[in-house]
Amino acid sequence: MMNLLIVDDEFFVAEGIANTLRYENLEIDEVFSAYSAQMAQEIMEKEEISILITDVEMPGPSGMDLLRWVKEKNFNIKTILLTGHKKFEYAYEAVELGVLSYLVKPVNKEKLKSILTEAIEAYQKQQAFEKWWKNLPVEEIEALQKRETQNDTVALVKRLIRENIDQPELGRAFLAKQVFLNEDYLSCLFHEKSGETLKACISRERIRRVKELLVMTDYTQEEIAEKTGFCDVVYMRKVFKKQEGVTPNQYRENKSS
Repeated sequence: MMNLLIVDDEFFVAEGIANTLRYENLEIDEVFSAYSAQMAQEIMEKEEISILITDVEMPGPSGMDLLRWVKEKNFNIKTILLTGHKKFEYAYEAVELGVLSYLVKPVNKEKLKSILTEAIEAYQKQQAFEKWWKNLPVEEIEALQKRETQNDTVALVKRLIRENIDQPELGRAFLAKQVFLNEDYLSCLFHEKSGETLKACISRERIRRVKELLVMTDYTQEEIAEKTGFCDVVYMRKVFKKQEGVTPNQYRENKSS
């Protein structure tokens, strides 16, 4: 079952949209109308609403107030905003509150149908996913959750490598301490999920940063070695030549020519 609620303090706007949609060939079972945020809340407390179209500016609680209330209640509702302006001051918060899209008054019938169709599809996909998830065996749910946690850990380690690339001590022990994992376990996990070893990733990131500094700054190679965590400039040159096939000087000259 899929129900739609339209909220606008202007009676004829709300009813006009409602009547338009009642006669369209859309997968909507029932269309409700409300003329204030309070009235909308009463309807949503009684009826199972799937899609909400609400005006932004209304006397008393606004459309944004209504959206905040919907989020607090944790209702599974896809939302669309009605506004009189192409750009409105609540755009950022609207995204944070999960608004799918917005319509500018006066509402264009074809645009309304297009956006509403997208909302219906989004709602149906979410319902299908939730049904699939509920029917999964406990073992599979735990495995998926574990996999997601592991992927998050690898992403965090990659970020830590980039943020600490200037630290000479950056390595397996340093990273394992940051993410509260055993060194051997972290090494195996990282290699399994990313396809490369921690050592290779750190070396690649160091050289990537060296290349940036060679092109974007006038730092000497000694200064660059220090800023990228290499123990000395000779070792940096050796690793650079091995990975890039040219010396740091040659790379800088090629990029500046």
